[in-house]
Amino acid sequence: NKNEVGYFILHEVLHAMGGIYTCSPNYIEGHNTKKTKDMMSRSGDGTNHTLDPKNDDYWGHDIESCPDMQDSVYFTPTSDTPFDPFEVTCLSKDKWKVTKQDYKKFEPEEGIGYQCFYARRDVTASWEDELDIYQEN
Repeated sequence: NKNEVGYFILHEVLHAMGGIYTCSPNYIEGHNTKKTKDMMSRSGDGTNHTLDPKNDDYWGHDIESCPDMQDSVYFTPTSDTPFDPFEVTCLSKDKWKVTKQDYKKFEPEEGIGYQCFYARRDVTASWEDELDIYQEN
């Protein structure tokens, strides 16, 4: 549906900016609930226009060991405890440079870096070994 394209683009951008981690209390299949008026629910229909209305999953929550999207470095001004979604999702903690929290409860369901591998053989980068985000096909 053409009317819902903008909604779905924003939904996916919010994932990239640090939305919804497995440590969220209502986490389900990469989202925060099955169906609600929350923009990040699993079954959005384009009319879900609120961000974590109860502030209990991904925005403005008080779960110290789980990333809070409002602290993402992709929002300005950033908080006193910023995190970089790329670091948290793709890198081991010893390689984090921006993220200050430990996030002890955070562990991607497929493991650190699972969604971050780039698998094209024709692409090389000088930082390939440093970030460890490439894998052979």
